[in-house]
This record gives sequence, C-alpha cells and structure tokens, in this order.
Amino acid sequence: MDKNESILILHNISRFDSGRVDCSASNILSTVNRQFFLYVKYKPIVTIPYQLFYFRLYDSAIITCQVCSIPTTTIFDLFRPKQLNPIINGIKEKFDKSINQTCKQLIITIYLNDASLFGPYVCRARN
Repeated sequence: MDKNESILILHNISRFDSGRVDCSASNILSTVNRQFFLYVKYKPIVTIPYQLFYFRLYDSAIITCQVCSIPTTTIFDLFRPKQLNPIINGIKEKFDKSINQTCKQLIITIYLNDASLFGPYVCRARN
C-alpha cells in the first residue's frame, strides 16, 4: 500500500446509507477533506406488497411487480410457484420499465382463458 493511501472501514451499513460521504481527517499539522459516493450493493427487494385478486374465466388480470436493487436487476419475470420457467401462456401485454436508477417495474396483462392460469404468481428478480 502507498503511504498516501487510506482505508476507511464502514460497519453495519445498509442500502439506505448509499449516497455522498464527506470524510475529514486532521492532526496538529493540517486537515484533509475528501468526498466520495458510497454504493451499497443489495439483493433485489420486491417493493409492492402481496395482493389478492379475484377474477372470472375470460377476464384480463393485470399483475404489477416492482423490484429495487444495486446493481439493478438483470433477470426480472413472473413465475408460477414451483415452476422453473417464466409464464408464457395467456400473456397479452408485458412492460418492463425502469422507475429510477435502482428500481424496475414489470406489468403483465394475462388473458385468463384457461383454468390453469388461475392461482398464485411469484415475482422473481436477480442482479
């Protein structure tokens, strides 16, 4: 390590601690100030709470999922529990958009033309 390098160790930080950090060190000779931006990486978090809806056969169901993470999610889809592949059948529309630098939203409209499309759905994301 170079003599001019310093190490700052931060303990017990959370995703809410991300942002600009002002660092100041001083002794009897001088004071040094530095600023840096702290990015706290965290796993995807679903930010829309669980909701229960009731539909009839041949209705269209709109399912919304929001996920926040750093780095942003790279895989983001809707699954049925205990199934490995994302849902494909019955999808009328699918929109995946960024809300801000850390959050994405997925909106899927499903045409419920078969009884197999009823039941729970799970939002999954990976970063």
